[in-house]
Amino acid sequence: AAAAAAATTLASNISNTSITSTGSGNVRRLSRPPYTATETIRIQKGSTGLGFSFAGGVDNNYLPGDAGVYVTKIAPHGSAALEGSLREGDLILEVNGVNFRQIQHAQAVHVLRTATKGVVMVVERKCREVRLVSEKGWYGLGIHGGSDTGAPVVLSRIQSGSPADKHPALDMGCEITHINGEPLAGLTHHEVLNKIKGSPEALLLVVLPRRNSRPKSTGGAVPPPLSPPQQQQQQPSQQQQQQQ
Repeated sequence: AAAAAAATTLASNISNTSITSTGSGNVRRLSRPPYTATETIRIQKGSTGLGFSFAGGVDNNYLPGDAGVYVTKIAPHGSAALEGSLREGDLILEVNGVNFRQIQHAQAVHVLRTATKGVVMVVERKCREVRLVSEKGWYGLGIHGGSDTGAPVVLSRIQSGSPADKHPALDMGCEITHINGEPLAGLTHHEVLNKIKGSPEALLLVVLPRRNSRPKSTGGAVPPPLSPPQQQQQQPSQQQQQQQ
């Protein structure tokens, strides 16, 4: 399966942000939540298509008053599931250079169905804020990545019974974008570790969930996919959802 693009960009509806650049993309320093992230994903088209369903558009809203196009289902063992980055609830911003922000539903269907070899998608996803209270300075988490490695900072280990293990929003493979309100853009692996060690009582993390996160080593709860607001209240009709 094709690998997901390395670029991950944090964004927010907060203005007056300062921007720094790292190997994993441009990250905005945010004054307060909500936090969202955009990710570029490459999916090859298989014999059964791209392996996901979507709904929405300016003329066929998935959510009331929202013209966005959302991923509604990922087929098990399909191309999207095998690639691993796409999540149910992701907002599709762009496909193969075509802007999906104000697109009609039929046009979105056409763009995805006529992509003979595959797609390069830009999607937006909500990040989570996670507060961990230590147990005598112990959080029970391990990380890898950093600006000196050319990779984002992700959770690589969660110890059994630890505060990290007990938090339902954390699982291995989640990307950590902020610690105590400060972005990790440009920080080396050692500098990120020092930030964690420098907060012996509590940590406030912003994490980007990933669909291909591995389960916790201790069987801790894995959070469900993030969904757009009101998604549970407003389910599209069968005609509104398109499988690709």
